[in-house]
Amino acid sequence: MDARHDLKRSTWWKYRGLLDNHVLPEWADLPLNAIRKERVATWVSTLVKPTGDGGSGLGPSQTRHACRVLSMVLDWCVPDRLARNPAKGVTLPIRPDTEHVYLTYGQVEKLATASATLVTKYQRPTAAAHINRALILLLAYTGMRWGEAAALRVGRVDLDRRRIRVACTFYEVNASRRRASPRPARSGRCRSRRAWYRCSARSSATGRPASWCSPPGAGSRSGRTTGGCGSSTQRWQRPT
Repeated sequence: MDARHDLKRSTWWKYRGLLDNHVLPEWADLPLNAIRKERVATWVSTLVKPTGDGGSGLGPSQTRHACRVLSMVLDWCVPDRLARNPAKGVTLPIRPDTEHVYLTYGQVEKLATASATLVTKYQRPTAAAHINRALILLLAYTGMRWGEAAALRVGRVDLDRRRIRVACTFYEVNASRRRASPRPARSGRCRSRRAWYRCSARSSATGRPASWCSPPGAGSRSGRTTGGCGSSTQRWQRPT
């Protein structure tokens, strides 16, 4: 894994975890010439099997990633130690289709307004209450991911032209926040067409030309939003 400098750091750490937890325990002590395609297929079926049935309980996506990690390792052995990669061509579990639920404009507005009035048990406003509304509207109407929004700087927000430059993102490794470049398809500009988001964002950004838009701990939370740059306002409409 140390030689895979082409991977994003977040992907590298995910693959490293799969290597340590699933790939090496199964294959580390086995000679290369003993790794057969049928054995890899059996291992894949064990990964997706529930833990109560003696399996690992991984989902289809994680199982596919684990098999990819094994295949990457075996690729290093071709053709010097192996004639071919036995992990290639193994049938992998199919990712199930996910049904997304989209909020209406009214529901987004209610959620944003409620988040701005959050208080502690002592009836004091929460630390991020003053920016919660702007942050939720940002996620809703631009389609930015949580890490991209947490890494956003005020200087990259042009409210007059309604443009946001996505230049970096945050991800977590062992409860530590790390900074990385966004995916190429997601870097660039996002636009929001909702006027009240501009008003809310302007009040949060005033007087902070170079600071982070989100509070220091914002990037430590997990989660992601659904949508894409430019057309995310339509994607938040509930299908009729």
